[in-house]
Amino acid sequence: MKVFLQGPYDTDTGLMHDSLRSLGYLPLIEPYTALTSGTETPFTHTTGGGESAEAAVFAVTGEDAIVDWVFLELRSAQNPEEITATRSALLQRDGDVVDIDGVSPVYFAAPEGEYLLAVRHRNHLGAMNATALSFTREFYTPVALDITDGTTPTWGEYAQRDLNGTYVLYGGNTDSNNFLVFEGAGIGAPDDDPIFFTIFLDATNVNFNYNHITHGYFSGDSTMDGAVKYQGGGNDVDFIFFNVLFHPGNVNSFTNYFVTQQLP
Repeated sequence: MKVFLQGPYDTDTGLMHDSLRSLGYLPLIEPYTALTSGTETPFTHTTGGGESAEAAVFAVTGEDAIVDWVFLELRSAQNPEEITATRSALLQRDGDVVDIDGVSPVYFAAPEGEYLLAVRHRNHLGAMNATALSFTREFYTPVALDITDGTTPTWGEYAQRDLNGTYVLYGGNTDSNNFLVFEGAGIGAPDDDPIFFTIFLDATNVNFNYNHITHGYFSGDSTMDGAVKYQGGGNDVDFIFFNVLFHPGNVNSFTNYFVTQQLP
């Protein structure tokens, strides 16, 4: 599979940056099993879970350097709400989704057949192909799925953001739910809340400074540069604001518009 995350995507290079890897923040064990948002557990493994990578995998540089972990769902073509198998996998800078060795195609513990494949991420809205693919047991001829160039139909409407012909998963979903929210409440809380509380409750932010920067591996880091910023230049809140304001479905440019993840 090939997919781009908006947060680290660089329109000049056509690649994602790998700041989390280069800074040493990427966890060796997949983060999804243990990830919680309030009382919710946004990611549930039906198969797989607990995948881990060797440190040498994160030492690779260049286009094949690892950007982050992603969460894959193999879904029934007949009933897309039915998740047959799941896996945590790794994402390279060039968009390739690979297994835990950093190079191999990802395999699922599932029967051969027709499936849809959804890709999700801890602070991006997920997406899924709309046309079923035939999955076989031929490991050396894996199924190819590229959702970055706009030619592959995706489930729902406006599942990804179009950056001048390159399609990326919407970033800024800091609470890992089904909605991208800048302000308002109801079906989802504002996604700037986790950014605020990450920096406000940081033990090193002794003066409770809104301009404090928290470093590390956090879902509030919308741009995935290893720094959570609530205010100031390059902050993670503006990222959410502009995604909401310029969403194609937000025809009235409401700041309280909810961007909904396009998965059944």
